Amino acid sequence: MFGQIVDSVASMIAQCLGVFRCACLIRSTDSFEEFANKVIHALSSIKYKWVLVLIANYHSQSRAVKYILDNFATIDVLSKDIDFYFPGYGNVADMPIIPNRMTAQKDVLEKAILQLRKMANEKKLSGEEIDAIKVFESECCSLVESRQNSDMENFHGDSKLTEIRCKRLGRIRFSEEAFANFVADLMKNTKGHYNYLGGCDLVMIPFLNDELKYQASSVFHLENIANKETRISVDEFLLRVIDTIDRLNGKLDVPKICGEKNEVVIGKFKKCARELQSLLDASEHIPESVNDLLTRSNNLIAQCDNPLYRFFRKKTLVERAKDLLEDIRENRDFIVNQVVVRGLLESLYREAIKEVPCPTEEEIIGRIIFDIERHVHWRLSEDFYFISYSTKDKMKAELIRRKLQEQSKRVWIAPDGIPQGRDYSMVIPMTLRHTKYFVLILTENSARSKWVSREIDAAINNSSARLKIILANGFQLNQLGSYPDIGFYLNKVQVSFRYEDLIQDENVFQQFLV
Repeated sequence: MFGQIVDSVASMIAQCLGVFRCACLIRSTDSFEEFANKVIHALSSIKYKWVLVLIANYHSQSRAVKYILDNFATIDVLSKDIDFYFPGYGNVADMPIIPNRMTAQKDVLEKAILQLRKMANEKKLSGEEIDAIKVFESECCSLVESRQNSDMENFHGDSKLTEIRCKRLGRIRFSEEAFANFVADLMKNTKGHYNYLGGCDLVMIPFLNDELKYQASSVFHLENIANKETRISVDEFLLRVIDTIDRLNGKLDVPKICGEKNEVVIGKFKKCARELQSLLDASEHIPESVNDLLTRSNNLIAQCDNPLYRFFRKKTLVERAKDLLEDIRENRDFIVNQVVVRGLLESLYREAIKEVPCPTEEEIIGRIIFDIERHVHWRLSEDFYFISYSTKDKMKAELIRRKLQEQSKRVWIAPDGIPQGRDYSMVIPMTLRHTKYFVLILTENSARSKWVSREIDAAINNSSARLKIILANGFQLNQLGSYPDIGFYLNKVQVSFRYEDLIQDENVFQQFLV
């Protein structure tokens, strides 16, 4: 995405400059060229090698979460050159708390737009020049526009935002639904590499080749540090994470060879190869592809230092040096971030939790299940009904629950089924793994809800769950084609019940129970 923005801006600037050169034969265009170059440089210099996501639910009783909440402003200042994101948190203007790549790009583009408008107001500019500036301005404006999440109302949570006060940042708001939606998307994108099990996690997502590599994420459970007496505190761990990324971002400067003399090419190659070796000396595990790159580089250096080989094969050596520099350039971000940064921080994390008995994933899951069962007063191994609905249809969902309970059926429904101290993103998927009956109250509201579609997805993956559809508010199955997210899961459903029939006809309700 970042590369596309830079390319798009560069393309627009090139087009505008083309018009200026044609229209301005007498007047110098240096000022506009300098301006254009500054825009490109400002965008390309925004550091975006990792995205650091701090998963910290405000309502959690976690010690690590409490630390994060107490140190918003400190992390804000220290991480100014790193993309740091706190899902669920926003200030009164609904902007991210921690300045990230998108807000930095927006600042650059907004300043560019203001300067373009000043240029357009100059009296000496021709109509063609003004038109070119307006085209560029229009494209910049389109890049600034942000997308709004329209699914916020269709979540089984408290729609009220929790307000937090921070000395430096002012009023901050936490939204449970925004938090849960983000975490659900993150778990889906990592495809099982990251599972949210409560507490406080730092998820580091690498950005390579203009793409977020979710499945190559590194996950650090800060709770394992905060809850134990360790040599490294959460405070020190986060500081060293930020320092390591900031120190190594931009490390390994690979020169571009353009019309250089043979001796210069070989000299630049040797310097880069030695810097590469020095950078990797701190890494415990070097991938085979990078090892091969090092071996090829060391072999070529040995040949360059051999007088006979250098005398007879000078041209060959120079061409091979150019090729190796290109290979190093293509792999630079992978080497610096995936090999060096990841290796250093994973080693730091192991040191932080050394000789500390950390609960396994199975143990954490067992504790979650225990909390759910203690809260609802029955076991998840029993047959129970999970009711999925939009909060706009809460009264209908409540009536269905009561009718089921009148038949002595176990029923799980949000938000009543969420134990204190646990959050939706963790409890709902766990409950869906065990339910035998998945009841969907299908209306236009729930058909639009991304959260409901996630619940359906989880229920379908639970092969033992029986799907029961209740059509309400006049919704028909043939309308599913208009809702691709939910229609994908329900396109083969044939049996459904009308809400009015269920609450008015006891025989229909008994059929529903079968």
